[in-house]
Amino acid sequence: MTLETKMAIRVPEEWHRQVKAEAALRGTTVSKLIRTAVDEWLKQNPREAVKDGKENEKAGKR
Repeated sequence: MTLETKMAIRVPEEWHRQVKAEAALRGTTVSKLIRTAVDEWLKQNPREAVKDGKENEKAGKR
């Protein structure tokens, strides 16, 4: 079983309206829509391995 925690973020009112409407159109909740979007983003944008709390050299020093 996966443990879940609550996260609060501040977004422009227009984003909130759009996300709420999109969730309703898809027959889902805002929470599930956001979790799906974040999950997809994380899969498409993996980070280099982190060791001892510091980014890997390949992660790039910008």
